[in-house]
Amino acid sequence: MVLIKLKMGVCKFILIFMFLPLAVCCQTNNKTDIVKNCSDSDCESGVYKNNKKEGVWRRYDKDNNLLQISYYSEGKLNGTSVSFYSNGRVYSTGNYVNDKPHGNVTIYSENGNINLSDNYFYGKKEGFSYLYYKDGKLQSKWFYEEGKREGKQYEFNEKQDTLKIEYYKKGNIIDKKAFDN
Repeated sequence: MVLIKLKMGVCKFILIFMFLPLAVCCQTNNKTDIVKNCSDSDCESGVYKNNKKEGVWRRYDKDNNLLQISYYSEGKLNGTSVSFYSNGRVYSTGNYVNDKPHGNVTIYSENGNINLSDNYFYGKKEGFSYLYYKDGKLQSKWFYEEGKREGKQYEFNEKQDTLKIEYYKKGNIIDKKAFDN
């Protein structure tokens, strides 16, 4: 009888010893939770994976109007993000890589016209940026290299006459001309 109990104890020990490493090595921390977080002014909903935002997230105002749709990967904004005015019109569009704007980011007026258009390369402005009047006419045109203004920068009045030209080198203004119109 003692021998049987001893053998069963050894068998349990062997089974535990055999399967414990398997259980430990195969455990993953892929906890996924679908959540809805609300404050006094808005709510957001999406999925947390390993305690980080993952996939599509939506944000709503207190009246349940969609304010933003964004894509996250491992807790960081990665992909397209679109924001909306409470009337449903698009407020902004942009692409992000690791929480930084990458590519074109555009902001719209409530009337639907483009208000601002910037280009980014991994978080730094790169290339042309444009600012528009509410009626859609060009107000300013800037050029950036590695996040700094470079070359000619233009400012226009609503009749599209040139008001000012500024000249930049590595972010520093080196000359400017103003025009009487």
